[in-house]
Amino acid sequence: MFYSHKKTNSPTQLLISLLGGAPFLLFLHLYAVNNCDASFIQFLQMLWSESNVVYQIFPSPFSSVAWKSLTFITLLQLIFHLVLPKDFVTIVNSMGERECHPVNSFQSCILVILLFIFGSALGFYKASIIYIHWVHILSLLNVVSIIIVLFLYIRQRSKDDDDNYSKYIRISEINHFLADIISDLFFGTDLTPMIYSVDLKHFITYRIARTLWPLYIISSVYYNCSFYGEINS
Repeated sequence: MFYSHKKTNSPTQLLISLLGGAPFLLFLHLYAVNNCDASFIQFLQMLWSESNVVYQIFPSPFSSVAWKSLTFITLLQLIFHLVLPKDFVTIVNSMGERECHPVNSFQSCILVILLFIFGSALGFYKASIIYIHWVHILSLLNVVSIIIVLFLYIRQRSKDDDDNYSKYIRISEINHFLADIISDLFFGTDLTPMIYSVDLKHFITYRIARTLWPLYIISSVYYNCSFYGEINS
């Protein structure tokens, strides 16, 4: 009930702004912090004077390092999800229903971090690789997120009854129909989307996002040490 209420009372303009504006603001913020010492005036001057600044702000999602990093983490997490022992926890979802979930994401995250440090120590890659290519990884994650959202939306719509869906389009105003699409894309059409036996929401949040953040922190520390010769606060 809470889920539906939240969807129907959210302004469409706000949802469109968040969907379209949040990624751009994220990359603008990262560029201003990394290249302009977080100075807005310096950022505007650089935006006006440099010709290739747009590419620097919005990097290509097709970087080979970003693809390899994300693919490697995803495959490791899938393997750990299947083979590691699991704890069973009971949670209450937003509908007020109790659900039992097998979890081992924390152990998986620790193992991925240890493997990352171990691989860099063996010389397979520089430990600063995540930090250096962070914006490319974020760019790729944005593209992957859009693809997943569209896939889940289309899959859910295909499950709806065709007659009811057609009737809904005929008797409803087009503006309301478009607002419903925007709301579904923003909030999702399923509380717990599943692909085979994998809880997609849990997998992305706890196994991908919460693994990337500590990897980014560790990688930035290594970059700081290699650049300054010591950890510089």
